Amino acid sequence: MRDGFFIALYGAGYRMREHWVSILNWALRILVGGVFIASGILKLYPIEPFELTLIDLGIFSWSYSPFISRLIISAEIFLGILIVGNINYNSFALKAAILLLIIFSVFIVYLVLVGGSEADCGCMGGYVRLSPGESLLKNGFLLVALIFLRDRGLKLRLSWKWMLPLLLITCAAPFILNPVQIGSQHHHLTNEEPYKINVSSLPQPTDSDKLVDLTSGEKILAFFLVECPHCKYAAHKLSIAHKQYDIPEVFFVFKSDKLAVEEFLKDSKSDFPYIIFKDQQIFKMTSGIFPTVLYLNDGLVYHQWTGETLSNLEMEKFSDLRGHYLR
Repeated sequence: MRDGFFIALYGAGYRMREHWVSILNWALRILVGGVFIASGILKLYPIEPFELTLIDLGIFSWSYSPFISRLIISAEIFLGILIVGNINYNSFALKAAILLLIIFSVFIVYLVLVGGSEADCGCMGGYVRLSPGESLLKNGFLLVALIFLRDRGLKLRLSWKWMLPLLLITCAAPFILNPVQIGSQHHHLTNEEPYKINVSSLPQPTDSDKLVDLTSGEKILAFFLVECPHCKYAAHKLSIAHKQYDIPEVFFVFKSDKLAVEEFLKDSKSDFPYIIFKDQQIFKMTSGIFPTVLYLNDGLVYHQWTGETLSNLEMEKFSDLRGHYLR
């Protein structure tokens, strides 16, 4: 009788332990899969920081980065769905998720080696910023959770006949929700001829140790608002182009104070001479559109871009602005 009691007690304890282990596994599965899905969605809006990180490190070109970034997002969301749903976990999702996390971790280490400890990997998009150390800790936790997760409870085994539509949907979603700008968007001058701009009214760049003549030679003038996110993306693009190509001198123009401008330069990963111009004439120069980027030669504007027209394909033309736009 006593032996039967202990056997029953052991059985009840075992079932209780299995019950809580099952709950813990499902909680971990939802947490890990949810992080994968959230990471993909947060990268998608806005997607520009993630695209520019891939370009800035020289991993992908201006043309390919928009496509590769969206495919990476698709992979994260696809694997997140498999993990949350316990779909083909041991056979595919576990190995693929671990491989992706290892690739991300290697990418973060490379980013630190190239850009320093202050580098932003964009692992959780533009709204949730993690330091490289925090990102590596996150990946370490996810790796440990993935390894110790086991199939418990409801197990869904889908053949590739059913997995393929899920894969196609998750691959197509980022391209549908945030389409790639395929064409090169030009902003032609209204009279098809260069026009003169009164740059002589602009003050000298802040902290400049030499006089700058904006009316002489080739120059790039970029008009920004410090609170404008599209201005920050444009500034980052110009910074990358400056590293990749031999482009003309770049000057930023702001209608703000020095402290806000310095914060803008830090956020946009750019470091160009800047001009603080608080005169209302700045709205006449830009037609009230920010960002506005002008390509000048001897004080004449040969081409201008706004945030929409400063696409990745346009940025490739910065390798030879004279050949593309100078008449």
